[in-house]
Amino acid sequence: MSKSTKDVKQQVPLPVVLGICVVALIAIGFIGFRTLSGPSYTKVPTAADQHSQAEKLALKSGGDFTKLSPQEQQLLNNMTLGHGQKFVEINYPRLSSQGGK
Repeated sequence: MSKSTKDVKQQVPLPVVLGICVVALIAIGFIGFRTLSGPSYTKVPTAADQHSQAEKLALKSGGDFTKLSPQEQQLLNNMTLGHGQKFVEINYPRLSSQGGK
């Protein structure tokens, strides 16, 4: 007797099944790791932290904005919205009279 095409079951090869299982386990492991490891963002400094850092740079400058390195000038300008030199001029006398905080 010959079997009709309806009666023949096609089996998926074992390596294919194992491959799918491995990929599924890796995906589940990755998702679980990312979930349990928490967020991957860096801590954003608070306004108080930025102000304190700006005051330290003003003291370091000795009242002269140009004495800061270009990187420090850029950082101070970023923290003061482009008013780094003005910040130094206004705050250095007060900070230096307080003994440098």
